[in-house]
Amino acid sequence: MNDFERFNKRRAVAVVGANELDKYLNAPTEDVADPLQWWRLHRHTYPMLSQIAFDLLAVPAMSSECERAFSKAGHVLNESRPRTKEDYAEANQCLRAWILAGLVSIIAPP
Repeated sequence: MNDFERFNKRRAVAVVGANELDKYLNAPTEDVADPLQWWRLHRHTYPMLSQIAFDLLAVPAMSSECERAFSKAGHVLNESRPRTKEDYAEANQCLRAWILAGLVSIIAPP
């Protein structure tokens, strides 16, 4: 296959993708509670767009909570505590997050 044939083949795929996008944009809108489920149901109708949607929707949402967790971990793992084991640091972070989320409570011994 020469360069011109490869170009035409890529162009044909792009045109199909454009037609798929036009079809999606012209479809009636509907209320969706779970976008991943909607794309799963319509993956045969929009094969290329659904793959793009799955790629984008797979990215986890970020918040400042992650930054706070890393910042707090710096208090457990630092130069003044060089022998702190990784398992301890992980357990410390998990326990702290669970307490803040109300999943566990601290009960003082009798």
